[in-house]
Amino acid sequence: MSDIYLYEDVPVLKNKLDIRDEKTLDLIEAEQSRANMMILYERGFSDFTPAGLCELHQFLFGDIYDWAGKYRLINIEKRERLLGGRSVWYSNDEAIPDDLEKAFTAISAKQWEQFSREEFVHDLARLFPRVWQVHPFREGNTRTVVMMMTLFVEALRLLHGSRIDGRECWICARFLCHGLTGSDF
Repeated sequence: MSDIYLYEDVPVLKNKLDIRDEKTLDLIEAEQSRANMMILYERGFSDFTPAGLCELHQFLFGDIYDWAGKYRLINIEKRERLLGGRSVWYSNDEAIPDDLEKAFTAISAKQWEQFSREEFVHDLARLFPRVWQVHPFREGNTRTVVMMMTLFVEALRLLHGSRIDGRECWICARFLCHGLTGSDF
């Protein structure tokens, strides 16, 4: 099956800026999403659900892609350096809503405010990668999930006085991102 998200004449994601050079698109996408992350962090966020994940993705990538915030319509694989060029098994496109619901149900079932620092970090590191592994969007999944995880920790810190601070979470999020994909955001 062909990739409906790519231009027909070049293997580059269709985008609102009509950029057809992959390196240029990657650079602009990274800078724009980084700027949007800063705005979002200052603004705050509290919808830690599948709908909230779509909202975050739309906010981060809506300036670049028409499909931002919408679940992908095709199955994908992405070669990861850390896996020797193999791909992680992502959710099938038809299973995305159910798989995300399961992942977020597991997150919301926890009594986060009662955890010790170690329990908090352990469950955070165990549960948020499940959201990432669904890979609900055609592009931008790692940045979106890492941003949601950062905002999740920040929201809990503000509501419950968690012993995890936002700066530590940002460092952990970058570490997690690098661990998942071998790259930074």
